[in-house]
Amino acid sequence: MSPSSVGELRPGAEQGVKRALLLEAIADKEGVVAGDDEVEARWRRSPARVSVRRPPCGVMMEKSGDLEALRLGLRERKTLDLLIEHATVRA
Repeated sequence: MSPSSVGELRPGAEQGVKRALLLEAIADKEGVVAGDDEVEARWRRSPARVSVRRPPCGVMMEKSGDLEALRLGLRERKTLDLLIEHATVRA
């Protein structure tokens, strides 16, 4: 990657990190969590689980960090839903 292409990617990367940190702070403050039952339900709807039984796949996902990524993604979605629910639109 050339230095100029890295410079082009930087603003988007910075924005993504700021967004993630802000959502994490809001989730912490508001006590938003993704429970095991929600993670399990989301996993069951995942195309990745087709023809794979839960225990071996769950162990693989846990070892690879995919299970935690799924949990964090659900937490972020719930935080966004909370923000939308409490948003006030002003004209």
